[in-house]
Amino acid sequence: SSGINAEWPLRPGYGIDILGITETHRPFSDEIVLDNGGLLINSGRTDGIRRQGVGLYLSKKIKNSLISYVPVSERLLSIRLHSKHINISVVVAYAPTEDADDKEKADYYQQLNSVFIELPKHDIKLLCGDFNARITSDNQLWPGVLGSQSLHTLSNDNGKRLLDFCALHRMTIGGTLFQHRDIHKGTWKSPDGRTVTQIDHVCISTDCDSALIPLL
Repeated sequence: SSGINAEWPLRPGYGIDILGITETHRPFSDEIVLDNGGLLINSGRTDGIRRQGVGLYLSKKIKNSLISYVPVSERLLSIRLHSKHINISVVVAYAPTEDADDKEKADYYQQLNSVFIELPKHDIKLLCGDFNARITSDNQLWPGVLGSQSLHTLSNDNGKRLLDFCALHRMTIGGTLFQHRDIHKGTWKSPDGRTVTQIDHVCISTDCDSALIPLL
């Protein structure tokens, strides 16, 4: 998403309890209590510039499950939630674009790796956000990491980096698991409407991927 729209989670019919947000364009780190009683946590730039930024929305129903959060950077936010049987660690991510230089990408994934290393070992782990990553549909090369339902045939460079990361940390890319029409797989559309890509992803601990359900 682009920019925080505090009214979006309030719209009837969505029933959203947790929502990862990228490009909040909100500097610094803070919490916002919304009119519906939900909580919006933001992790932004420290120089005051209104670019990048990531956030997480928690509904009124589950915001008291919040244990802690770490605003890592304008591209990473780590949050831990209490649940009945096992706690959940959620990381919201906004990766550099495909055209970014190799050092920027490498630094980003090094920081993401450091975040994951610090997560409690026995938590369920969720990684969600805009990875600017096209993922191959060839799941034979990546057992346990993805299914066969990706929109794309080949991975771009960002996609290869995300696949390597998920393989290292035993994560499954959820959007590749479920069969949908291609029109429903895209997560980004060019302004002229001619290009549709699947670059936003939700990844979950491979041992828990059965907890994911299709939304369509």
